[in-house]
Amino acid sequence: MLGLLFYRIFLIRTWKIIKEGHSKMDPIETIKAITQISTEDAKAILECTQGDVDLSLSLYYELNGFPAPVIPPQLFFQVKVTQDSAQTSARLETSKVTNWVEYSYEEVEKIAEKQHKEGYLSEKENERCTICLCDFEPSDNGEIIKLGRCGEHFYHKGCIENCRGESDSVRCPVCGAIYGVMMGDMPPGTMTVIRIENFMPLDGYDNCATFQINYEFPNGTRNGKRYRGTARVAFLPDNPEGNEVLRLLQIAFERKLTFTIGRSVTTGRDNCVIWNGIHHKTSPDGGPPNFGYPDETYFTRVKEELAAKGIY
Repeated sequence: MLGLLFYRIFLIRTWKIIKEGHSKMDPIETIKAITQISTEDAKAILECTQGDVDLSLSLYYELNGFPAPVIPPQLFFQVKVTQDSAQTSARLETSKVTNWVEYSYEEVEKIAEKQHKEGYLSEKENERCTICLCDFEPSDNGEIIKLGRCGEHFYHKGCIENCRGESDSVRCPVCGAIYGVMMGDMPPGTMTVIRIENFMPLDGYDNCATFQINYEFPNGTRNGKRYRGTARVAFLPDNPEGNEVLRLLQIAFERKLTFTIGRSVTTGRDNCVIWNGIHHKTSPDGGPPNFGYPDETYFTRVKEELAAKGIY
């Protein structure tokens, strides 16, 4: 178990050493990156195996009493967010973002009459804007809209514009549907995924390779205040569900939604890089109490959390 713990630790460090792309590493650097031993020890092992990296790794693990990975960790992909603000682009009109449909006052009145008959509205109730809660009036002609993918709830154009503000997205206040692309306030950082095969399987996924997701955020400054960075590790199985969630997590990271700056739950400190409501499995085992596997409902839950941020 101690060897497995150390292996998890050095895997976190390995991705920092692997260069972007798929260029081959020097054999000595490869041995050092995977085992965290010194340059001298790496040279000594390579001399014993006449420069065979795979054989050197097998020898190292055999001498230390725990099984070697059949295939060393492979860089799967790497995503960097380097800007501390969302990229500026031409701001689409809210009507195009939401694909809203305009209604006249007379059309809304007819809908209300139908709902009175069907019992959805009492005789004393009228259709109203669900943001300002004002009943629609004849003077609202040309200002009443329904968002393209929503149910039967109506708004004033001006109320939706105020709801949107300067963002590139709109969330329906009633059903939570996301229109446009939601961008977060995550600071600059890196997401790196390493694929590990035939070693350290996730509990319940013994026949799958493992994706290890490494998040790295340095300390920084925002709005004149220093914030504390962080490093986090998460795991997914290399199966259809795991690959689907991995794709969604990559989109979330690119949209700066995975982390935010706030108060750390564990330390109580303010101005720290913290999770932003998208739950990750940070342990290969131990079940839900330890944020690990197995967890039968995890994939459903995390996809719901991602969908709430407009990621499908």
